[in-house]
Amino acid sequence: MRGLKYNSLKFKTSLVIAVAVTLILILESYISTQISEQVVEQQLKDRANDASNNLHDYLKSPEALQRNELTDSVELDNFIHNLLYDQRDFVKVEVYAVSGSDLQRIAEEHVFDFQIEPALYEQVIREKRTIRKPYLANEGERLWIVAAPVMVFQTVIGVFSVSISLNDVYDLSRRQTKYAFLSAAISILFLTLVLIYYLNRAVSNPIQSIVVAMEKVKSGDLTASTNLRSNDEIGELAKNFDTMVAKIKAEDEKIANFNKELQVRIAEAVQELNDRNQDLVRLTENLFETQKELSRMETLASMGQLAASVAHEIGTPLHSISGHVQLLLEKESLRPDVTDKLRIIQAQIMRLTEIINRTLNATKLPAPKLEPVDINAILKEIINLIQPGLRKKRIALTAEFSDPLRPVRADQNQLQQVLLNLVSNAIEAMPSGGHLRLASHMLPRSVESSARISDASVTPGLESPGIAEIVVEDTGEGIAHENLRSIFKPFFSTKNSRKAAGLGLAISRAIIKDHHGNIDVRSEIGRGAKFIIQLPVISDEPSA
Repeated sequence: MRGLKYNSLKFKTSLVIAVAVTLILILESYISTQISEQVVEQQLKDRANDASNNLHDYLKSPEALQRNELTDSVELDNFIHNLLYDQRDFVKVEVYAVSGSDLQRIAEEHVFDFQIEPALYEQVIREKRTIRKPYLANEGERLWIVAAPVMVFQTVIGVFSVSISLNDVYDLSRRQTKYAFLSAAISILFLTLVLIYYLNRAVSNPIQSIVVAMEKVKSGDLTASTNLRSNDEIGELAKNFDTMVAKIKAEDEKIANFNKELQVRIAEAVQELNDRNQDLVRLTENLFETQKELSRMETLASMGQLAASVAHEIGTPLHSISGHVQLLLEKESLRPDVTDKLRIIQAQIMRLTEIINRTLNATKLPAPKLEPVDINAILKEIINLIQPGLRKKRIALTAEFSDPLRPVRADQNQLQQVLLNLVSNAIEAMPSGGHLRLASHMLPRSVESSARISDASVTPGLESPGIAEIVVEDTGEGIAHENLRSIFKPFFSTKNSRKAAGLGLAISRAIIKDHHGNIDVRSEIGRGAKFIIQLPVISDEPSA
């Protein structure tokens, strides 16, 4: 059994119950002692009264009166002697004859001698009644005295008293009190031991189990359990505690799983962000290269136009000069030195012609490297490129891609340059925000589909299972009707900027024609512009 701690619930409960039981036992002992004392005392008093009545009856009997017992005391002494020694606890009996105002003791018997005050007898004679009262003798003996008159014809002729000891009553009371306290002490000790044992099993040990489990849970061990199966309040508390810990454990596992899942998602998000950053870097580099290539193409186109004009202006007189030199060389009358000089002139003319041809070839657009191309993939890549700029300029984007869409045979870089040029023009046409629509879908190869555009149809002789149509549509300012026919001509521009060379759409048209396709525009002032590109698809399986 573990030692009691003064601040423990077990000690406090034991102390309270022990004190309560002690008080109850003391009160019960006191009440029991008082009742016993009163009962015994009353019995003694009743015996004294009975003895007094017997003595009174004897003194008033005709035989006693005839013998004049109040003067002849031999028979009276015998009666008193028998009365005193036949009754336990009687200590003294005495009889007095009344003569005027004097009292004459005529008989007396005692166990131990003590003096009763004459005032008691005088009160009996005066009041002519029996007086019963406690009395304390000189030796400390507690007595109960019954004093009664002997009357003949309402005249008091004598008085007597019977004294009985009450010490046995008080001795009994003291013994009962002693036994009661001893019994109470033994009962309290036994009850305390039983109570401590019970509290250990029913309260202290279960509570200690709960405390140990709580300490384990506090330290992070959510597998702790009280292992209590009682049906009382503590068992209910332990059951609820175990249930609570189980719920906490389940929630902790959920949180741990959520954290793991969150870490995985964060790692995936970080990886995805890194991938997107890499894609963005790659797309930005592609955009830069595409814009650089587009700028180079515009430069080549500009130089090509200039070279063509120069070649035309120079080529005509050179051709005329070459013709005349050839005619002169056919004459046989020329001197040899003149002929040599004419041949030198003819050689230089041919050299100039080659220079002009090389210049024209150098300024031509590069021939497309045709291969199967997924149009939707190019459009999605362009969307990734322009998304940040669209959000900044508050332009909404709608993408409508036909899936599946057959691939086309094209130069991916050149086709991307065309689409990026159209998308850039659409964004610039909406400086205050707007809506951009990119779409792709299949058209059947028919006269009606080819006739939908205003330019030449698909290259004759090219067989295709259908036409892929690409739409770039904006809600910008639009293009005036009178400018629609000139929009694809070199050096024509509707932009109010000196930097605009007016070659972007011309180059785009040339690239599309090199791909055996067509490009057209539909627009009205204030209603935006819609550029349509049509390209023949190849007979491959549909692209994903």
